Amino acid sequence: MNKTKNNPTLRHKITTIFGYSLFGIMALSFLLTTVIPMTFALQYPTARHFNIIVMIVVFAVATILPALAAYFIGDKSTRSRKDTLHHYNGVLFGFAAYWVSMFMSWIGFSTVFGVSDHPFPTPLIATNLAPVVLTIIIMTILAVAFAKKRNKNESVLQFLPYQLILLISVAGTFVAPYISDSLYVTFAGILILMIPVVITGIAYVLLRKQKTSGLARLSDALIAMSIGWIAVWVFDSFIGYLQLPNPIVGIPAYVVGLVVFGVYLYLRTRKS
Repeated sequence: MNKTKNNPTLRHKITTIFGYSLFGIMALSFLLTTVIPMTFALQYPTARHFNIIVMIVVFAVATILPALAAYFIGDKSTRSRKDTLHHYNGVLFGFAAYWVSMFMSWIGFSTVFGVSDHPFPTPLIATNLAPVVLTIIIMTILAVAFAKKRNKNESVLQFLPYQLILLISVAGTFVAPYISDSLYVTFAGILILMIPVVITGIAYVLLRKQKTSGLARLSDALIAMSIGWIAVWVFDSFIGYLQLPNPIVGIPAYVVGLVVFGVYLYLRTRKS
Protein backbone atom coordinates (compact mmCIF):
# COMPACT_ATOMS: atom_id res chain seq x y z
CA MET A 1 0.00 0.00 0.00
CA ASN A 2 1.69 3.19 -1.18
CA LYS A 3 0.79 6.36 0.56
CA THR A 4 -0.39 9.43 -1.33
CA LYS A 5 2.60 11.34 0.00
CA ASN A 6 4.85 9.08 -2.07
CA ASN A 7 2.94 9.82 -5.27
CA PRO A 8 3.62 13.44 -6.22
CA THR A 9 1.66 13.10 -9.47
CA LEU A 10 -1.46 12.14 -7.54
CA ARG A 11 -0.93 15.02 -5.10
CA HIS A 12 -0.58 17.39 -8.01
CA LYS A 13 -3.76 16.11 -9.66
CA ILE A 14 -5.80 16.48 -6.46
CA THR A 15 -4.72 20.09 -5.92
CA THR A 16 -5.22 20.90 -9.60
CA ILE A 17 -8.76 19.52 -9.62
CA PHE A 18 -9.71 21.53 -6.53
CA GLY A 19 -8.10 24.64 -8.02
CA TYR A 20 -9.97 24.29 -11.31
CA SER A 21 -13.25 23.64 -9.50
CA LEU A 22 -12.94 26.67 -7.22
CA PHE A 23 -12.07 28.95 -10.12
CA GLY A 24 -15.06 27.70 -12.11
CA ILE A 25 -17.42 28.22 -9.17
CA MET A 26 -15.89 31.65 -8.56
CA ALA A 27 -16.62 32.64 -12.17
CA LEU A 28 -20.18 31.34 -11.82
CA SER A 29 -20.63 33.28 -8.59
CA PHE A 30 -19.45 36.47 -10.28
CA LEU A 31 -21.92 35.90 -13.10
CA LEU A 32 -24.89 35.36 -10.76
CA THR A 33 -24.10 37.99 -8.12
CA THR A 34 -22.58 40.78 -10.21
CA VAL A 35 -23.11 40.50 -13.95
CA ILE A 36 -26.80 39.57 -13.94
CA PRO A 37 -27.92 42.16 -11.31
CA MET A 38 -25.94 44.91 -13.06
CA THR A 39 -27.40 43.85 -16.41
CA PHE A 40 -30.89 44.26 -14.96
CA ALA A 41 -29.87 47.75 -13.84
CA LEU A 42 -29.35 48.70 -17.49
CA GLN A 43 -33.12 48.58 -17.93
CA TYR A 44 -33.65 51.70 -15.80
CA PRO A 45 -34.04 54.83 -17.97
CA THR A 46 -31.89 56.95 -15.64
CA ALA A 47 -29.06 54.42 -15.46
CA ARG A 48 -25.69 55.42 -16.86
CA HIS A 49 -25.27 52.50 -19.20
CA PHE A 50 -21.63 53.18 -20.00
CA ASN A 51 -20.71 53.37 -16.32
CA ILE A 52 -22.50 50.11 -15.55
CA ILE A 53 -20.75 48.32 -18.40
CA VAL A 54 -17.40 49.71 -17.24
CA MET A 55 -18.12 48.53 -13.69
CA ILE A 56 -18.92 45.00 -14.90
CA VAL A 57 -15.69 44.84 -16.87
CA VAL A 58 -13.62 46.28 -14.01
CA PHE A 59 -15.08 43.93 -11.41
CA ALA A 60 -14.57 40.97 -13.77
CA VAL A 61 -10.93 41.92 -14.22
CA ALA A 62 -10.42 42.42 -10.47
CA THR A 63 -12.13 39.15 -9.55
CA ILE A 64 -10.99 36.73 -12.24
CA LEU A 65 -7.88 38.08 -13.98
CA PRO A 66 -5.26 37.78 -11.17
CA ALA A 67 -5.73 34.03 -10.70
CA LEU A 68 -6.29 33.35 -14.40
CA ALA A 69 -3.25 35.31 -15.58
CA ALA A 70 -1.10 33.83 -12.81
CA TYR A 71 -2.15 30.33 -13.85
CA PHE A 72 -0.83 30.81 -17.38
CA ILE A 73 2.27 32.58 -16.06
CA GLY A 74 3.02 29.66 -13.74
CA ASP A 75 2.30 27.14 -16.48
CA LYS A 76 4.67 28.83 -18.93
CA SER A 77 7.43 29.16 -16.31
CA THR A 78 7.50 25.37 -15.80
CA ARG A 79 10.22 23.76 -17.91
CA SER A 80 9.26 20.17 -17.12
CA ARG A 81 7.67 17.97 -19.78
CA LYS A 82 5.15 16.64 -17.27
CA ASP A 83 1.69 18.07 -18.00
CA THR A 84 0.56 17.43 -14.43
CA LEU A 85 3.38 19.60 -13.09
CA HIS A 86 2.50 22.38 -15.53
CA HIS A 87 -1.11 22.39 -14.33
CA TYR A 88 -0.09 22.06 -10.69
CA ASN A 89 2.34 24.99 -10.81
CA GLY A 90 -0.26 27.04 -12.66
CA VAL A 91 -2.81 26.39 -9.90
CA LEU A 92 -0.24 27.23 -7.20
CA PHE A 93 0.52 30.52 -8.96
CA GLY A 94 -3.23 31.15 -9.11
CA PHE A 95 -3.66 30.68 -5.37
CA ALA A 96 -0.71 32.95 -4.64
CA ALA A 97 -2.10 35.60 -7.01
CA TYR A 98 -5.45 35.46 -5.20
CA TRP A 99 -3.79 36.33 -1.89
CA VAL A 100 -1.40 38.90 -3.35
CA SER A 101 -4.32 40.66 -5.02
CA MET A 102 -6.33 40.58 -1.80
CA PHE A 103 -3.38 41.96 0.15
CA MET A 104 -2.81 44.71 -2.40
CA SER A 105 -6.47 45.71 -2.26
CA TRP A 106 -6.07 46.46 1.46
CA ILE A 107 -3.35 49.00 0.76
CA GLY A 108 -6.06 51.54 0.01
CA PHE A 109 -5.68 52.79 -3.54
CA SER A 110 -8.88 54.81 -3.13
CA THR A 111 -6.92 57.27 -0.97
CA VAL A 112 -4.28 57.51 -3.70
CA PHE A 113 -6.63 58.17 -6.58
CA GLY A 114 -9.26 60.03 -4.59
CA VAL A 115 -12.99 60.22 -5.29
CA SER A 116 -14.80 62.09 -7.97
CA ASP A 117 -18.34 62.90 -9.08
CA HIS A 118 -17.28 62.86 -12.70
CA PRO A 119 -19.62 60.79 -14.90
CA PHE A 120 -16.70 58.59 -15.97
CA PRO A 121 -15.72 56.26 -13.07
CA THR A 122 -11.97 56.86 -13.25
CA PRO A 123 -11.33 56.40 -9.48
CA LEU A 124 -13.26 53.12 -9.53
CA ILE A 125 -11.17 51.80 -12.41
CA ALA A 126 -7.86 52.87 -10.89
CA THR A 127 -8.73 51.57 -7.41
CA ASN A 128 -9.72 48.12 -8.67
CA LEU A 129 -7.15 47.67 -11.39
CA ALA A 130 -4.07 48.79 -9.44
CA PRO A 131 -3.97 45.59 -7.30
CA VAL A 132 -4.44 43.49 -10.44
CA VAL A 133 -1.57 45.14 -12.30
CA LEU A 134 0.77 44.87 -9.29
CA THR A 135 -0.19 41.24 -8.76
CA ILE A 136 0.55 40.31 -12.36
CA ILE A 137 3.90 42.11 -12.17
CA ILE A 138 4.85 40.24 -8.97
CA MET A 139 3.78 36.89 -10.44
CA THR A 140 5.73 37.58 -13.63
CA ILE A 141 8.91 38.40 -11.71
CA LEU A 142 8.43 35.25 -9.63
CA ALA A 143 7.92 33.17 -12.78
CA VAL A 144 11.10 34.49 -14.40
CA ALA A 145 13.08 33.60 -11.29
CA PHE A 146 11.44 30.17 -11.05
CA ALA A 147 12.17 29.37 -14.70
CA LYS A 148 15.89 29.72 -13.97
CA LYS A 149 15.89 26.90 -11.39
CA ARG A 150 18.19 24.00 -12.19
CA ASN A 151 15.75 21.27 -11.21
CA LYS A 152 13.05 21.63 -13.85
CA ASN A 153 10.93 18.81 -12.38
CA GLU A 154 10.51 20.53 -9.01
CA SER A 155 7.24 22.27 -8.20
CA VAL A 156 7.06 25.94 -7.30
CA LEU A 157 5.97 24.84 -3.83
CA GLN A 158 9.65 24.03 -3.20
CA PHE A 159 10.78 27.48 -4.39
CA LEU A 160 11.72 29.82 -1.53
CA PRO A 161 10.57 33.12 -3.18
CA TYR A 162 7.16 31.55 -3.82
CA GLN A 163 6.95 30.34 -0.24
CA LEU A 164 7.73 33.81 1.11
CA ILE A 165 5.29 35.58 -1.23
CA LEU A 166 2.51 33.16 -0.29
CA LEU A 167 3.19 33.45 3.45
CA ILE A 168 3.49 37.26 3.46
CA SER A 169 0.42 37.82 1.28
CA VAL A 170 -1.78 35.46 3.32
CA ALA A 171 -0.66 36.98 6.61
CA GLY A 172 -0.98 40.50 5.22
CA THR A 173 -4.50 39.87 3.91
CA PHE A 174 -5.78 38.79 7.32
CA VAL A 175 -3.83 41.27 9.45
CA ALA A 176 -4.23 44.40 7.27
CA PRO A 177 -7.91 45.02 8.22
CA TYR A 178 -6.98 45.13 11.91
CA ILE A 179 -4.29 47.72 11.21
CA SER A 180 -6.33 49.95 8.91
CA ASP A 181 -9.62 49.85 10.82
CA SER A 182 -9.99 49.62 14.61
CA LEU A 183 -13.54 48.28 14.19
CA TYR A 184 -12.04 44.88 13.38
CA VAL A 185 -10.25 44.74 16.73
CA THR A 186 -13.05 43.05 18.64
CA PHE A 187 -13.45 39.66 20.27
CA ALA A 188 -15.43 38.39 17.28
CA GLY A 189 -12.84 39.85 14.92
CA ILE A 190 -10.01 38.10 16.74
CA LEU A 191 -11.92 34.80 16.57
CA ILE A 192 -12.32 35.19 12.81
CA LEU A 193 -8.60 35.94 12.53
CA MET A 194 -7.80 32.75 14.43
CA ILE A 195 -9.79 30.53 12.04
CA PRO A 196 -7.20 30.50 9.21
CA VAL A 197 -4.41 30.11 11.78
CA VAL A 198 -6.04 27.03 13.32
CA ILE A 199 -6.97 25.57 9.93
CA THR A 200 -3.44 26.05 8.62
CA GLY A 201 -2.06 24.43 11.79
CA ILE A 202 -4.31 21.41 11.33
CA ALA A 203 -3.21 21.03 7.71
CA TYR A 204 0.45 21.42 8.71
CA VAL A 205 0.15 18.59 11.23
CA LEU A 206 -1.76 16.26 8.90
CA LEU A 207 0.77 16.80 6.11
CA ARG A 208 3.71 16.07 8.43
CA LYS A 209 4.61 12.74 6.74
CA GLN A 210 5.51 14.43 3.48
CA LYS A 211 9.21 14.48 2.72
CA THR A 212 9.56 18.23 2.34
CA SER A 213 11.14 21.11 4.22
CA GLY A 214 9.24 22.83 7.00
CA LEU A 215 8.62 25.94 4.90
CA ALA A 216 7.41 23.86 1.95
CA ARG A 217 5.01 21.99 4.24
CA LEU A 218 3.79 25.30 5.66
CA SER A 219 3.17 26.53 2.11
CA ASP A 220 1.30 23.31 1.34
CA ALA A 221 -0.79 23.84 4.47
CA LEU A 222 -1.53 27.42 3.35
CA ILE A 223 -2.76 26.06 0.02
CA ALA A 224 -5.06 23.66 1.87
CA MET A 225 -6.35 26.53 4.02
CA SER A 226 -6.82 28.63 0.88
CA ILE A 227 -8.99 25.95 -0.70
CA GLY A 228 -11.30 25.93 2.32
CA TRP A 229 -11.28 29.72 2.75
CA ILE A 230 -12.02 30.49 -0.90
CA ALA A 231 -14.83 27.93 -0.76
CA VAL A 232 -16.32 29.89 2.15
CA TRP A 233 -16.05 33.16 0.24
CA VAL A 234 -17.53 31.74 -2.97
CA PHE A 235 -20.39 29.79 -1.44
CA ASP A 236 -21.30 32.71 0.81
CA SER A 237 -22.34 34.63 -2.31
CA PHE A 238 -24.66 31.79 -3.33
CA ILE A 239 -26.09 31.33 0.16
CA GLY A 240 -27.00 35.03 0.18
CA TYR A 241 -29.87 34.16 -2.16
CA LEU A 242 -31.45 32.03 0.59
CA GLN A 243 -32.12 35.17 2.67
CA LEU A 244 -31.36 33.46 5.97
CA PRO A 245 -31.69 35.31 9.30
CA ASN A 246 -28.65 37.45 10.16
CA PRO A 247 -27.49 35.36 13.16
CA ILE A 248 -26.96 32.27 10.98
CA VAL A 249 -26.41 33.78 7.53
CA GLY A 250 -22.66 33.00 7.48
CA ILE A 251 -22.79 29.54 9.07
CA PRO A 252 -23.68 27.48 5.95
CA ALA A 253 -20.75 28.94 4.00
CA TYR A 254 -18.32 28.07 6.81
CA VAL A 255 -19.75 24.55 6.93
CA VAL A 256 -19.23 24.16 3.19
CA GLY A 257 -15.69 25.53 3.48
CA LEU A 258 -14.90 23.11 6.31
CA VAL A 259 -16.23 20.17 4.30
CA VAL A 260 -14.20 21.18 1.23
CA PHE A 261 -11.10 21.60 3.39
CA GLY A 262 -11.67 18.22 5.06
CA VAL A 263 -12.26 16.37 1.80
CA TYR A 264 -9.13 17.91 0.28
CA LEU A 265 -6.94 16.88 3.21
CA TYR A 266 -8.49 13.42 3.29
CA LEU A 267 -7.67 12.88 -0.38
CA ARG A 268 -4.16 14.25 0.16
CA THR A 269 -3.34 12.02 3.12
CA ARG A 270 -5.30 8.82 2.43
CA LYS A 271 -3.64 5.60 1.37
CA SER A 272 -3.92 4.88 -2.34
